[in-house]
Amino acid sequence: MNAMQIAADRGWNVAEVHDKRSAHFDTIRLDVETDSSVTTVEGAVVLGKPRLMHVDGIYCEAPLTVRWCV
Repeated sequence: MNAMQIAADRGWNVAEVHDKRSAHFDTIRLDVETDSSVTTVEGAVVLGKPRLMHVDGIYCEAPLTVRWCV
């Protein structure tokens, strides 16, 4: 499965950025833009389990459930 191709097929703009200043080495940040606002969420894999780490810059560590959809 090619995530970049799926994103392109759905009309999503994707930018890959590497930031060595992040507190976690394997994080992903999503900036979701709508007509009215932008929401930023950041997650990481901690001890082998996915975690939500920040929402709009606010720390809020919470477990995530992985669910695949195509």
